[in-house]
Amino acid sequence: MIHQIAHTFLFIILYSSTIYSQGWFPLEIGNRWDYFAHHDAGANGEWYDSISIEIIDKQILPNNIEYYLFSGPFTWLYYPYPKYIREENNKIYFFDEEDSVDCFAFRFDIPMWTFYYNCKGGELHIYDIDTSYTLGYPDIRQNQNFHYYFSQKFGIYYLFEYGIVNSDYTLKGCIISDTTYGQLLVSVENSNRIVTDFSLSQNYPNPFNPNTTIKYQIPEISFVTIKVYDVLGNEIVTLVKEEKPAGSYEILFDGTGLTSGIFFYQLRAGQYVETKKMVLLK
Repeated sequence: MIHQIAHTFLFIILYSSTIYSQGWFPLEIGNRWDYFAHHDAGANGEWYDSISIEIIDKQILPNNIEYYLFSGPFTWLYYPYPKYIREENNKIYFFDEEDSVDCFAFRFDIPMWTFYYNCKGGELHIYDIDTSYTLGYPDIRQNQNFHYYFSQKFGIYYLFEYGIVNSDYTLKGCIISDTTYGQLLVSVENSNRIVTDFSLSQNYPNPFNPNTTIKYQIPEISFVTIKVYDVLGNEIVTLVKEEKPAGSYEILFDGTGLTSGIFFYQLRAGQYVETKKMVLLK
């Protein structure tokens, strides 16, 4: 027992000095996180996908504060989804684009079994702080509200989101300071590569409210249609209906005016047909 306590204490000292200084979000342009996602809609079925989030820029916003710009939302349970993040004194802030203010989201400087309120009035409890391994590396980890699981080395390593669709996201790989950890799930090839096949990507974010992005690619000039359907097969909207040259494309789907539920979007390009599922969660 004494040996185990001493080992744990030494672990905390060593990794507090080597990891803690990086903060709970490793913020640096080029850092990237790949998550495996599981979505469960109960009687309406379940499905899987993966998402990749990257820090793509650093900007000073209208409130004269500097933030890191993420390619996608990092804290899904906030709406609208924040994409400008910063860290200061063991606290995470994001830029609230609705009100143009600095918004306090998370803190890591309070002990286990205590709680705090974020800028949206949410009450977040610290349920667990432990020494463990993340992606095979020694780490200090913190569980907040059984939704957010933070790694002091890698940021959010697990997230659970509940609602009409229950979704959980597990970190499988990341790039931190040009070093790759774990297994990346999404191709890192140059986005300007030659397109050699047809494909329809999973919409992002998913679930969404009310907007989401759909990406697709075609390897040759084709007449393209992309339509959205409800669960009964009724057509909701046609997003694309035109001839397109070979290349990669993305379009925005606006679900304003629709009720929460499962929808399908379908790509038709020549003889190629692919359909995927998405969830509107209000």
